[in-house]
Amino acid sequence: MAHVIQSSDADETERVLQTEAMKKFQVETILSKIYVFRCHDYMQLIALSHVLPDFLMEHSKVKLIVVDSIAFHFRHDFDDLALRTRLLNGLAQSFIKMACERQLAVVFMNQMTTRVKSGQLGQSHLIPALGESWGHASTIRIVLYWEDNLRFANLYKSPSRREMTVPFQITADGVRDCFTINSTEHERCGNIDSPRAQANNQSATRDIRVTGEEATSSIAKKRRFDELT
Repeated sequence: MAHVIQSSDADETERVLQTEAMKKFQVETILSKIYVFRCHDYMQLIALSHVLPDFLMEHSKVKLIVVDSIAFHFRHDFDDLALRTRLLNGLAQSFIKMACERQLAVVFMNQMTTRVKSGQLGQSHLIPALGESWGHASTIRIVLYWEDNLRFANLYKSPSRREMTVPFQITADGVRDCFTINSTEHERCGNIDSPRAQANNQSATRDIRVTGEEATSSIAKKRRFDELT
């Protein structure tokens, strides 16, 4: 039992509650609430998409599904691109259905690659590793990238918001606003490293795609030719 006598305007009660809450915020507690399924090929991933609905019914507190990465099993060893497209679309529909029925979010980690423009030596740009057909499954896309040791988030596609870029930082307290650059530099960096920009800047890019409550994300390092297409 504790008694607190306040002699200032500070809300000591709130501080005590926050302190008690942080005692329960431990790594072991967080990990105990994360379920991991390992899929070693695309067949296992497809099979998992069929059994996940039953798992979600038994674990109703699950509100986020992360697939890392959706591109790993589909980038190579697929001679039939039409088949690959059908399988990916089927996966997308399965997870969208889960998201709608269970009111949860689905995040797909994709990969981006550098395409060299034919006939233009040294000219290249970033494209999604799975092609534009996969991008059509989403209505919202967010690109996360580095510029001058700063993190930026670019809203690339949205049905209700204009394209814009904002800086952010990841600290011990979580994701926070970044106030270390002015608006002019912010706008310049956003324009240089938007998803439509060339891949000749030294930065890392992450593309997050969202369809309603579904998200797709992809990461790539510029100036690294992961795949010539």
